[in-house]
Amino acid sequence: MKKYLITNVTLKSLNIHDPITEEYINIEYTEKNEIISECSTLNIDYGLDEQFENDKIIECNLLSETMVNSKYTDNDRKRILDQYEQGKRLTEISNIFNMPMSTVKNILNVFQKEGRIEKKARGGKTHYKITPAIVDYIQCLVDNQCWISLKNVQLKVKQRHGILLSITT
Repeated sequence: MKKYLITNVTLKSLNIHDPITEEYINIEYTEKNEIISECSTLNIDYGLDEQFENDKIIECNLLSETMVNSKYTDNDRKRILDQYEQGKRLTEISNIFNMPMSTVKNILNVFQKEGRIEKKARGGKTHYKITPAIVDYIQCLVDNQCWISLKNVQLKVKQRHGILLSITT
């Protein structure tokens, strides 16, 4: 069963023909971005009813069954790469995995440019310039020379540890 997202619709009712079951399904809805999943393919007959004669569907998008709003695992990416290396075209791979062709293309581009299949790491611990050794050194400087200026602390840390800190740090 395929799902369709009807957007930019001026209709309040749709007559949908399902060629597999040879049935007409009438769907009434109130929201513009409603997902329709009652039929396997979407053949829309509009204008059958005079009151909807001027109404139209401006945009209709097929939503995939398995990959709607989901993230792709590293295993999915590896399988896409394997299919590509076997000589399959982007459209074939897109149909096999039921995902947008642009996603397949982006996954392959990342592999070709960066050599990675897995997702890029995000978040994590913030890396600071100041290590515990630098903190101990600054505390020692201030304890031994309480009159030392921040500028001099900055210069001494640069000389000893090779790291230029801002004065406000």
